[in-house]
Amino acid sequence: PSVMTRGFNVAIAQFSVVDAQGQPLNSPDSQAMADYLYDRLGSELAAAEDLDEELWPAAFTGPILGEDHAARRAAAEARAIQINAHVLIYGQVKVVAGIGSFTPEFYVNYQGFERNAPEITDANILGDALEVAIPFKRDQVAAGENPALVARSRALGFLAVGLGYYAFDRYEQALNYFDRAVNTSGWLDEAGKEIAYLM
Repeated sequence: PSVMTRGFNVAIAQFSVVDAQGQPLNSPDSQAMADYLYDRLGSELAAAEDLDEELWPAAFTGPILGEDHAARRAAAEARAIQINAHVLIYGQVKVVAGIGSFTPEFYVNYQGFERNAPEITDANILGDALEVAIPFKRDQVAAGENPALVARSRALGFLAVGLGYYAFDRYEQALNYFDRAVNTSGWLDEAGKEIAYLM
């Protein structure tokens, strides 16, 4: 498919993987991490009631590349408009001495938010970079070996569902999911939680 067609559309992009100098690496970790996040968000969106949503995997969305946050933001904006994504999740993994440092980012592109809540539109960084094992193994993360990544992924799922309800003017359900994001176990205040408080 070339464009998303539901009432609320969330797309996962392939994460860019770079070395210490910022040069792109041809790494399967970009797809593996995107697939992990796709599964996490898929379970949260599936549990939401009466939400006319669509979730795209990285295989549909493709990569969001850029040397810095501003460049990735521009690429995310262009891709979100191109495919009609209301939330586009992307990020970068920097690999230094075999250790990955992951910066999760997402772009909010929804006309209703621009009218009623412009402070939650545009690009957002979900906290400082967090450490991830390279090569990325989804089964190890699922077993609890990276609780910070699990917590932030779960919170991101709650935020996405909350934005979906907000888009349909269902503010009580939206507030419930934003509150669940704020209270996600293991998500520290200094790890980007101000975004959830803002919402």
